[in-house]
Amino acid sequence: MLDASISAGRAAIAKATGGQSTVKLPPDPEGMNNDRAEWAACCIRHFQCQTGTDWEDAVCDLLGDLMHFCDREGFDFRHELNRARTHYEAETTDLEITA
Repeated sequence: MLDASISAGRAAIAKATGGQSTVKLPPDPEGMNNDRAEWAACCIRHFQCQTGTDWEDAVCDLLGDLMHFCDREGFDFRHELNRARTHYEAETTDLEITA
């Protein structure tokens, strides 16, 4: 379930655009990207509850804090970010790969 701040953000965007969506979403070949976005929204909301950061800064602040986490836990943040990009590209590509 979406948090009220996420719903409020979406409502503000709808009001500013006259109800017309200006966001063109990438392909979703597995039909899972709405779920993935919801999972991320839950993480961001929990982060907001813990830190008090506002919606506009939440992603940036979380990424910065993940960098600190990686420093302390022995992860290479850049490597993990590149892996995340690879996952995202696979999850948003219409192409079927056949062997």
